[in-house]
Amino acid sequence: MEFKILDAAEAELRAAARYYDAELPGLGLDLTEEFAQVLKRILAHPQAGPPVATGIRRQLLRRFPFSVYYLVDGTMVVVLAVAHHSRKPGYWKKRR
Repeated sequence: MEFKILDAAEAELRAAARYYDAELPGLGLDLTEEFAQVLKRILAHPQAGPPVATGIRRQLLRRFPFSVYYLVDGTMVVVLAVAHHSRKPGYWKKRR
């Protein structure tokens, strides 16, 4: 499968990585590496994430309080958001 990360989702990931790096150098890299592992899981098994809205699925990061929201469009996985668990629920639903 191929994948696309929406600009907004990439900005969320980068902002979170900067925040964690400021807290503890190297922690931001840990976050991005965990995101990469989650993305690999999604690409290998795109239907494994539980549906959370019409056509949208979610995978959790294990070490960090973030969810990856994505949709599957044919052979393309589109990452809609890398959302912190305490952020307003569903803010990403209008992204496509």
